[in-house]
Amino acid sequence: MIALLLVAALADERATVSSRDDSATLSLRGTAGAHRVEAALPLPQFTFVLGYQASFFEAKNFIAAGDAHRRSEHHLVLAFAPHETVQIGLMGHATSDANAGPPSAPFLSPEAQTFGDPALTLKWSLGLPKSFSIGAHVVFNVPTSVLGNGLRFDAFRLSLQALATWRPHRVIHVSANAGYLVDRSGLLFAGPLEGMLRFASGTAQMGLILVAIAADASFDIKGALGLGGFIEVSGGIAPGLAAAEHPFLFSAGVKAVAPARTLELAFGTDVRLSGAPVVDGALPGLPSWQAFVRLLVRPSLARAEPTREVVVKEVPRDVVKEIAPATFTVRGTVRSAGGAALPIGATVSVGDGDVSALAVDPATGAYRSYPLACGAGLMQVRARAPGHAPSDKTVARGAVGEVVTVDFALQPLDRPQTGELRGIVKDGRTGASLAAEIFVPSLGLKWISDDDGRFHRELPAGRHTVLVSAKGYLTQKKEIDVRPGDVVILNIDLQRS
Repeated sequence: MIALLLVAALADERATVSSRDDSATLSLRGTAGAHRVEAALPLPQFTFVLGYQASFFEAKNFIAAGDAHRRSEHHLVLAFAPHETVQIGLMGHATSDANAGPPSAPFLSPEAQTFGDPALTLKWSLGLPKSFSIGAHVVFNVPTSVLGNGLRFDAFRLSLQALATWRPHRVIHVSANAGYLVDRSGLLFAGPLEGMLRFASGTAQMGLILVAIAADASFDIKGALGLGGFIEVSGGIAPGLAAAEHPFLFSAGVKAVAPARTLELAFGTDVRLSGAPVVDGALPGLPSWQAFVRLLVRPSLARAEPTREVVVKEVPRDVVKEIAPATFTVRGTVRSAGGAALPIGATVSVGDGDVSALAVDPATGAYRSYPLACGAGLMQVRARAPGHAPSDKTVARGAVGEVVTVDFALQPLDRPQTGELRGIVKDGRTGASLAAEIFVPSLGLKWISDDDGRFHRELPAGRHTVLVSAKGYLTQKKEIDVRPGDVVILNIDLQRS
């Protein structure tokens, strides 16, 4: 499993985190993460996830000497991302526990079942420079129990956690969680709980300090099926208890991801590191091991491209058909010559003259142009990337509906080629300084000018589009050409909307 996580590190490439990370896989809760550990990674807006997980374990001498315990669990999850930085979800599960206790321990209940346990989850995450991102996660759970007195909102479990994720490579994520769990589910029960029922209901007599760390990876195989894996340690610290009673799990598993990440299958196992259940313990305890399988479906809610139709307009003595323009497209990949590494911040320009650069997918190296007008003659396709020599190719214009493939293998330079962007943003009427947002779409870079309206940022050499905006003002779009070692001055006067 560790080897699977480290394969990608053999490539000599440094990654940066943008506002969205499409290489992220999903956790038990249907949000970005490994298994139980959440990643501080946003999902694309309007992402919808429906998931199911089943787990099983059985053991002898589990709660008391001579007993035999068997458990099966079934989880359902529904998650939705109304915004890139926000994910909400609903969860529920059914659990069945059976314990054949020895004659010396008749207090062990033979069977317990729990159905429901509705939970509401809320997650926020934000990408930062230097391959880091942060976030927060809240879970509000209202447990149910066949031995309790029904669903009570004052008998809740509430966990709040801070999230942090580091992306050392474009396909590897390392995440850490820390927070606190408040457990009031004991209010469901009229009297004290013995070991079996406390374990089955998951009820604790105290709060827990939650800590967890995980590493996960996801690799695309020839742009189709994706494979990945994860390892994690998660658990809680109970103040006042011995170290052996603190519940901690080691988890490892493998994930298979369908094209476009519409389907994800995960399977693996949990192994208890500490926190075995005891008859008169204050915590429910953990199973010694547990096998699980999880299926998550992520259908695309993006609107389909509208089809072009022939429109017929009636005019006197004639019928005119409006036919869609004859177009073709250009697509391909951009890679570094002599290896599989993908250049960071690569762009592709299609056509002659002043044309906007196309962004290259940092995960696959793929690009695709907008529709281009058909016709006779040749056209130029040019690829650029920081730290690489530019490459130009001349191709013939395509026929109607044709897809022309143009691939690039850029030659690395001895050192990275960068320049600097500096400027000031002011109110175009009063001249007052503005705190504005500066956005470079081709690089996924976004930052805010200071209180004096000043901004500066190092950018890869090449041609870039810069968008400058502020609340109550019209957005301005500027095209800049950054040359290695040069400083580009861009002063902006925004007009009120």
